[in-house]
Amino acid sequence: MKITNTKYSNITLANEDSRTENYIIDLIFSLIIGLSLATYIYFLTYSILLSVLACLAGRFMYYFIFEIINGRTLGKYQTQTKVVDYNNEKPALWNIFIRSLSRFFSLISFASDDEIAIHDKFSKTFVIQDNSLKKIEIRKYLIISFLLIKASAWAYQFFIFEKLKWFYASMTVITLIYFLYYVSKNDTN
Repeated sequence: MKITNTKYSNITLANEDSRTENYIIDLIFSLIIGLSLATYIYFLTYSILLSVLACLAGRFMYYFIFEIINGRTLGKYQTQTKVVDYNNEKPALWNIFIRSLSRFFSLISFASDDEIAIHDKFSKTFVIQDNSLKKIEIRKYLIISFLLIKASAWAYQFFIFEKLKWFYASMTVITLIYFLYYVSKNDTN
């Protein structure tokens, strides 16, 4: 996907760097939600199929809810971009539904010859750059989330596995110390 702003010259499309950053940030947050839901479903049903469907449903809901409320996911807050329809207006519910659903079939969007991704084309939407939008630094929240998840994973392993308890306990403590250091160093207000 090479964005030149020639095919759709009446709007300012988000550039490739912004789209890539959106993808990475949104993938991380949607996977956190999806995998959390999948884990919960797995322990309820012990069904891998239901767990995979729960993960996809969680990811779908992440995109759908954020974009239906205000046209922006967490990644779009970072890059000051938003989703609009062909009239440069907020997309309709149906367009966002199609957009959120077709994401799972547009993994090769970056190989497209068009200036928009496949899920944009199916849903008749654009992702535009708008520097007047409020920017929220997401990176520090990603790091904080990662550290908390990692500390939880070490603590979980400490309680589950009999061997190497000292290792899991020490890794939990080290991760929590780094978390506290990071939070105190980077004011998250």
